[in-house]
Amino acid sequence: MPRLIALDLPAGDEFVANVVRAWQSGDVVLPIDQRLPTSAQRALLAHLAADVVVSANDVTTLASERSPALVPLVEGDALVIATSGTTGEPKGVVHTHGSLNAAARLVGQRLNLSGDDHWWLCIPPAHIGGFGVVARALHHRSRLSFAQAIDQPAIDAARTEGATRTSVVPTLLTRHSFVGWRTVLVGGAASDALPNNAIATYGMTETAGGVVYGGAPLDDVDVR
Repeated sequence: MPRLIALDLPAGDEFVANVVRAWQSGDVVLPIDQRLPTSAQRALLAHLAADVVVSANDVTTLASERSPALVPLVEGDALVIATSGTTGEPKGVVHTHGSLNAAARLVGQRLNLSGDDHWWLCIPPAHIGGFGVVARALHHRSRLSFAQAIDQPAIDAARTEGATRTSVVPTLLTRHSFVGWRTVLVGGAASDALPNNAIATYGMTETAGGVVYGGAPLDDVDVR
């Protein structure tokens, strides 16, 4: 059975390296939201029965027992994303390598993605919108860089360093300019009028992120 590897790491090269390492070992990753207080992180680890926690300074093995209420992890599983838990305890949504690759492939077809792209990650990878950026970069072998701050100087610096695509929440787009970027994906909430280089996306954690782009479903997606 695969182990559940909790990644208590900020977005960065070390985070991605640990994702790849876990997948190569046949394990499943659980990104931990770095904004959660320690008590909430511990509760989440216990609730989702993480086997190992990887942090910046340590790797800790936990004596976790999976509750019968949790869906067992099986070969081919890749990712667990914790939901917000607004209606109760967070639940872990499991995605397989197949579902992540399918999502990256379909988005790639819609946006004409390639290894020449440079993604800038400014959404926490503990959320599917953020992890989707990581998954697309890995799938298409694109360059990936990480926001150290989210303000106009940081956005302009990322563009100067070659970043061409990013994914944001609507409030970021209303406060800052993304002139010169090739694609700005906007999801997570309803959006007002968007600039020409922005695309509204609609989806959820269970769909591995956006499945409707610019009002049109991705290929092979049936929206009812």
